[in-house]
Amino acid sequence: MTESSPKHWLFLRGLARETGHWQPFIDQCQNTLPGEVVNAQGCSIADLCPCEHPAAGSAWKNHGAYVSCVAHATNDFVEAGLLSETEKGEIQSDAGASSCGH
Repeated sequence: MTESSPKHWLFLRGLARETGHWQPFIDQCQNTLPGEVVNAQGCSIADLCPCEHPAAGSAWKNHGAYVSCVAHATNDFVEAGLLSETEKGEIQSDAGASSCGH
């Protein structure tokens, strides 16, 4: 590589960080699929509101509880600048049409 060659950096979630520039990063949701939008804890909306169950060994009280979780999570993502209002609406609509929590 010559001095005039451009430098390209590839940052993979949580892999290329220098503690001098970043706060310690603890990925609380390590099963997130590549390319998904994640919050500061490394969690996607699907991680925060999984269709199957809200926590290991439990179940959603009902469909409304699942939809409420998605609504709160998407609102938080919009507030953090991670989603647009349009994306939020699409995700909330999909949650409402899903069979999660039934």
